[in-house]
Amino acid sequence: MTTTLHLAANISSLRKEAGLTQQQLAEHMGVSKASVSKWETGQSLPDLTLIPQLAIFFGVTTDKLLGYDPQLSEEDISAINDHLRDLFTAGEFQIALEEARRTCKQHYSCYPLLLQTAALFSSHAEFAPSEELRNELTHTARTLCRRVRSKCQVTKLVRQASIIEASLEIQANRPHAVVDLLEGEWGLGMTEGMLLAAAKQILKDNESAEEILQADLCNAVITASTIMAQLSGLHTDDAPYLGTLLNRFQELTRIFNLNRVFPSNVFGLLNFAGAYLQANDEERALECLEEYTRLCKEAPETMTICCDEFFTHLEPWIQSADSGEGAMASTPLIRAGLYESLAGEPFKTALAGNPRYEALCSSLEDLAKEPATQDRA
Repeated sequence: MTTTLHLAANISSLRKEAGLTQQQLAEHMGVSKASVSKWETGQSLPDLTLIPQLAIFFGVTTDKLLGYDPQLSEEDISAINDHLRDLFTAGEFQIALEEARRTCKQHYSCYPLLLQTAALFSSHAEFAPSEELRNELTHTARTLCRRVRSKCQVTKLVRQASIIEASLEIQANRPHAVVDLLEGEWGLGMTEGMLLAAAKQILKDNESAEEILQADLCNAVITASTIMAQLSGLHTDDAPYLGTLLNRFQELTRIFNLNRVFPSNVFGLLNFAGAYLQANDEERALECLEEYTRLCKEAPETMTICCDEFFTHLEPWIQSADSGEGAMASTPLIRAGLYESLAGEPFKTALAGNPRYEALCSSLEDLAKEPATQDRA
């Protein structure tokens, strides 16, 4: 997307709107009539120092005078996002990176664009064909997030930028950077949601209150499930507790239908499998991996959050920027990620040669090779 200025046409139209002749404008600006004529025909440009004077004279901003809008519409941002995602899907990572950098440079104050680009880079970096390119993607995403955090005045966008940057720091094994970013911030989003829902109820807007509270509840359930999976790695020397943790993870998943509502919940089983391997319980590890494989084969292709019979009002949340739907990887990359998560470490080394494990890897490898359909769920 290129930036086009319309200075010549704008000077002409603004002059005519003001009811002035070229001679009158020339006299006010201290130049010749010929200079104004050349400005309006595009043969020459006003001196740089005259640009703000012209803007003040016509009562417009310099951006308005130049015909430059640093902001993009939601439709424009969505179109850019879709185009970049298509490039990633086609394996054109370098082209996607270069195009995104050019577009962001042209609209460096369009913070929703910078945020969407950072989210897209963050979700695709792990699929980059080389470590150098992966580092470029994560570095660019981090830079865009910091730009948003330092310059943007919209709290919601700043919070989103902090979360994206924190996820990048986790991937880079920089926990102190995550602490610096988020310490003292957790919980605020849900509190804000509950206050807003209460206000909606007072205003008798129960539909909006339902949407807000269901989104908060779904987010809380997902968070609880994710935390339980992460806790598994801290209890590898306590088999009873680890077993209880897995049972509660599975029960929470069943009660709230997370395999359908939040298909990415399946990755929690890999945490438990890894924990059981550390505890030298290969049988329980394989059971977790078998459940993981089964759920991967049953999962919808997009792996996005969706409604069900209980969570009936999630659509506004899903469609919002917070859901990250626009940054989701494409089906081929998702399937490849499901397979690589199983076939990679720590399972590759610990279970190499185990026939049950090899069969699971083969099953997901076959899935990754299947052509995508709209929905297999």
